[in-house]
Amino acid sequence: MVFIFFLLIELFSRSLVFFITKNKIIYSYGFNKTIFLKINDLSEFDLVLYSNSSKKLNKTKKNYNKSNKIVIWAFGGSTTEGNEPGCGHYTSSWADELSNLNDTFIVKNFGKQGNASDYAIDVLHREFSNIKPDIILWAGKANEKFNYTKINKKFFLERIHFTMRLNSVFYFLLNDLIERITFKIFGYQETYVLDKFEEESIKNYQKSINIYEKNTISAINFAHHFDIDFHIISLFGRFNFDTKKIFHTDFYDHWFASAEKLSKKYGVYYFKTEDEALNTLAKTKPEEFFCDTVHQTLKGNILTASIINDYLMKIYK
Repeated sequence: MVFIFFLLIELFSRSLVFFITKNKIIYSYGFNKTIFLKINDLSEFDLVLYSNSSKKLNKTKKNYNKSNKIVIWAFGGSTTEGNEPGCGHYTSSWADELSNLNDTFIVKNFGKQGNASDYAIDVLHREFSNIKPDIILWAGKANEKFNYTKINKKFFLERIHFTMRLNSVFYFLLNDLIERITFKIFGYQETYVLDKFEEESIKNYQKSINIYEKNTISAINFAHHFDIDFHIISLFGRFNFDTKKIFHTDFYDHWFASAEKLSKKYGVYYFKTEDEALNTLAKTKPEEFFCDTVHQTLKGNILTASIINDYLMKIYK
């Protein structure tokens, strides 16, 4: 009887979504792992439902003219959010400076201190509406190193929760309702975890990369479905005069390889700002551009914006 009860309530939930979306693929939810379900506004019964296919796509780009306003959404951590308190002064952000530099661009900054691609994919789905961006700049890198720390002793229960959300429409709707009520009462709760150890093993790096790739592939498929150009961006750090290189960690080697692989496999753009910034940084004083190894001053954010602007202008002519 218990099994029949849950079977009936699951069937009712799927039928409810079908009547709202008029999309019969909801009956394959859980069986077909490429199906994506999102709730924009539960009170308005505003649902998004589509098949999130991960097939390889060729790299494409839109054509713009000078009269077009190009809407750009920027995602990343504190280096994208900007206005770093540790700098002790007004620093702006490269996203804001990109808007200031090129009045064709309308840049919305979704960067968030301490957060990585798991936060970014949630924001992408939550903020998406009928007014969609033309371009997504996916600029998370440094914080991705700590993804593995989110796999903790609660992993088993979290895995059950994750599996239920991916397979049961009823559980998905119930969980979404609970999260919305919780948000209304308590507001947004940050859940990121800081690393406690200086050295990481290759195994932990790979765990972090696996999580990054899962989130990024989801974002890429989302962008492809809604005809949004997707760019993976690597932001540069401070130049080291002793090594004659830009700030680098061992994890970055794994991230660079992953970004290159995702670019080739899914047909998206990948741009390393390090290559363009090297000549400028090598001829100046690091403190003019950075207040630490990665966070930028106003001058640093303007340089980043200039490099990304030149890159986009070449891509879209």
